[in-house]
Amino acid sequence: MGIIVVVGISEKSKSYLGLARRAGKLAIGQDKTLQAIRVRESALVILSEDCGTAAERKIRGKAKTASVKVLTLGTRTELGQAIGLAPVSALAVLDRGFAAIIEKYENSNRVLVED
Repeated sequence: MGIIVVVGISEKSKSYLGLARRAGKLAIGQDKTLQAIRVRESALVILSEDCGTAAERKIRGKAKTASVKVLTLGTRTELGQAIGLAPVSALAVLDRGFAAIIEKYENSNRVLVED
């Protein structure tokens, strides 16, 4: 059994995250991400690798309850740059089409690390 690790954020995902932001299809920040999960608007949650432990636990718990997939991608700085804003530790993708595309590109970017 191995551990699956996503190596950075793919360039395609960065492009689609930026496009999703311009289309108004992202909830940006921990509070807005939690709100999007609560009201069942979130299709995908993305957390940074350096997201705070308490916030990560809370977001993952709410996402699990709502059956929303969570990806951990890049650092806060990388996520912020991808959407053209300051560093951000959590965001929710509100559009199922954008979510599917980002998942597709990130699945091809995964590496299996043997224990």
